[in-house]
Amino acid sequence: MDEPLHNPPDDDGAEQQSLKRRAQILEAVHQVAADIASELELRPVLRRIMDRAVGLLDARRGGGIYLYDTTEHVLRLTEVSGINEGRIGTVVRLDEGMAGQVFRTGQPLIVNDYANWPGRATVLVPWPSSAVMGVPLFLAGRVIGVLGVFDDSHRRTFIQVDVEAAQIFAAHAAIAIHNAQLYDQAQQEIGERQRVEEALRQANDLLESRVAERTKQLATTNAHLAREIEERVDAESARRLAELEIARLRSNLAHVARINSMGELTASLAHELNQPLTAILANVHVGSRMLATGSMPSAEVREIFAEVAADARRAGEVIRRIRGLLLKEELKFVPLDIGKVLREVLVLVRTDAIMKRATMGLEIDPALPLVRGDRVQLQQVLLNLIMNGLEAMEETPAEDRKLVIRMEKKGQQILVALQDAGVGIPEENLGQIFSPFFTSKPRGLGMGLAICRSIIEAHGGKIWPENNPAGGTTLHFSLPLMSPADVLQGSSDNN
Repeated sequence: MDEPLHNPPDDDGAEQQSLKRRAQILEAVHQVAADIASELELRPVLRRIMDRAVGLLDARRGGGIYLYDTTEHVLRLTEVSGINEGRIGTVVRLDEGMAGQVFRTGQPLIVNDYANWPGRATVLVPWPSSAVMGVPLFLAGRVIGVLGVFDDSHRRTFIQVDVEAAQIFAAHAAIAIHNAQLYDQAQQEIGERQRVEEALRQANDLLESRVAERTKQLATTNAHLAREIEERVDAESARRLAELEIARLRSNLAHVARINSMGELTASLAHELNQPLTAILANVHVGSRMLATGSMPSAEVREIFAEVAADARRAGEVIRRIRGLLLKEELKFVPLDIGKVLREVLVLVRTDAIMKRATMGLEIDPALPLVRGDRVQLQQVLLNLIMNGLEAMEETPAEDRKLVIRMEKKGQQILVALQDAGVGIPEENLGQIFSPFFTSKPRGLGMGLAICRSIIEAHGGKIWPENNPAGGTTLHFSLPLMSPADVLQGSSDNN
């Protein structure tokens, strides 16, 4: 039967002895609480709480700590000593056992004949003639678990002074458990940040090595391409073979050009990755300082962890987009939202535009229909044209450096225009800028715009330049809309 939580009437000598015992227990509680507070990691904290509680309350059969699982809404035996050693992880429902009743009511409970108590939990090992006491673990007004102790010595019963001691001890124990849980979460976040940093370092090393390798291959490939074209122009069979080889080499050149573009954006990409990593590091330092001072409001902790996770995802997204441009894959013509393709490219060039003190304006029809194309190759075209536009405005006053990108539907095609405020292109060169090896840049290879033209033409579109009346150049290209047959083919590809 449940025992009332008060002492039976006694004579004056017994009452004085009880008061003396209460004073001794309270002094021991404070000493034990200070001992627990010196530990940070969750598992040692739970072990120390269990050992100190058993010793403090002279519980010869041991005890157990039950913590509330907020996901499954059950109590889980998290630490134990005594007869149920080895049962860590056992689940106790909220409607059974001493722990369930204490958790539901938020009140301490004494059962001085637990073996015959009808509310006993069946999932744990029973023992005869044992006294059981459980007290709730309160934190910020809510119950986070239950602390229970057991004793099977003859004539032993838990009394009110034991309850008071256990409640004071449980208040300190709840705070220690909560701080240890926060410490464990912080350690996990630090480990995740270190893994992200290592992945970024490896990606950066790979990028640098591939840029150096592919740049060297570009010069070799260009020379080889020129020789192959010159040697095979006389005969029809040789011409066909040359066309196949040129297609292969053009694909290689396009891949090398993408890597070369990434090399030019190294400073911008480093800035894009450094921002979220710096934010992650700052949040971890704040959390560590708060742990060290013992001031750890739950709301602020959750906000810190949410910001760390968001910044980690942001860094991962930048890496994913860089990796997509660096991979060398077969062409995949699929239904595409060209506006979305543009926005993916803008993430990579945003910092470069800021460094060049240029602004970019977008005028995109929100209802643009889909086109059929290869995502990576169209990203390469947009990246090349945007970088050319930004470079063309280097001599323009900073307040006038604006690159405007327009996308609209006209007839059965999408028209894309990139208008810069640079110095323009001499009229005699307008018809040559898309020719291979033609360049006006001191260190240019003359292949970027030629590759852009081959990509757009392979997509069934056209590309052309136009000088603006007020100065600068606009580069236009068109892409045909998806036909009904393309729509059916796209559905088949997706399936």
